[in-house]
Amino acid sequence: MDYKLDAYIPTIVSQPSMKPDGALSVSGSVVYGTFGYQWYKNGVALAGGTGQSAEIPFSAGLSSGTYTVKLSNSFGSVSSAGVNFDRNVALRPYIPTIVSQPSMTPDGALSVSGSVVYGTFGYQWYKNGVAVAGGTGQSAEIAFYAGLSSGTYAVKLSNSFGSVVSNSVKFDRTKFSMFASVLGGTLPGDSELSGQVVSNFQIGKTEVTWGEWKTVREWAATHGYSDLADVGAGSVDPYPVINVSWYDVVKWCNAKSEKEGKTPVYQVSGVTYKSGESDPTVKTSANGYRLPTELEWEWAARGGRQTHGYTYSGSNDLNAVGWYSDNSSGASHEVGTKAANELGIFDMTGNVWEWCWDLYSSDFVYRRLRGGSWDDDASSATVSFRGYIGNPGYRDVSTGFRLACSSGQ
Repeated sequence: MDYKLDAYIPTIVSQPSMKPDGALSVSGSVVYGTFGYQWYKNGVALAGGTGQSAEIPFSAGLSSGTYTVKLSNSFGSVSSAGVNFDRNVALRPYIPTIVSQPSMTPDGALSVSGSVVYGTFGYQWYKNGVAVAGGTGQSAEIAFYAGLSSGTYAVKLSNSFGSVVSNSVKFDRTKFSMFASVLGGTLPGDSELSGQVVSNFQIGKTEVTWGEWKTVREWAATHGYSDLADVGAGSVDPYPVINVSWYDVVKWCNAKSEKEGKTPVYQVSGVTYKSGESDPTVKTSANGYRLPTELEWEWAARGGRQTHGYTYSGSNDLNAVGWYSDNSSGASHEVGTKAANELGIFDMTGNVWEWCWDLYSSDFVYRRLRGGSWDDDASSATVSFRGYIGNPGYRDVSTGFRLACSSGQ
């Protein structure tokens, strides 16, 4: 009688083993019907059910220990061999891995790349051990223009299975220039400024950000630049500053110069320009920050001596290089997120209008604005467009600026 029952008792086809998705699994068979199964961890009943296989998914909270499973039906039961399960070992294939350690990208960002078996991972950057920026994706980047400052950086990649921390990397902001050095030349024939000569100069790789504006503004308010208190606006720190007049930005340039120990460029009656709405003069020997001239702006936007003759700054495809009315969703965007031009300069097409130094004419107080904006059509974004001018006291949600300085200063 016992011999005949054996044929109806479940049999184990494969002993417990780890599946690719991190589950412990065993398979069994019966002559007909199904069998019940009961898993044990370290001899204590853990989970059970009915079927043709017996599995405990990793996602069900499988922890380290020794596991067995009993298969049974009305005719009898059979127990598997024991299997030792180490959760830490089982997790490893599913935890994100770092493909490349943090390094500096050509546009001045710290970047790391990682991978996971499936899905995405979260990332959290740390500066000197303090969390600074995070997100979700297949790469983890902190852009220089988003406010990256000197310090020691590391990044943690994580998902529901665990996390991994990168090597640390030291970043010295003083060794990375926010400026592009531009060799001079002559504006081409298709420019309204055709034939005019530009000397060597330096120009900001991005528009001045809201974060940078606030940092200087706070210093300026306690150093004689009372006009700048509470002036300016922006979405978040890495977006361009907006709602700044020509007078505001000229005074801000002087404040930034003073803050960094440079000689301010703009003067009124021989004194550093700090307040009021005046038409300042330029101290040509000064090594401080200033607005670009219109000649400098257009020469840089065209790519200088490296120009490819594009319609827009860096491309004939405006969507590749600029934010304008057709793609901006009605707002400015983080600086440097479109492609750079031939000189590594961002957003000279679109995003926000940029103040230049120049008067519209010798008998007219309006100043030049160049580059188009998120609120304007493609025609305003060409490197040659000069049709927009502004009252120097004018502030607007689509107007900002970028810095320049004389070559070698």
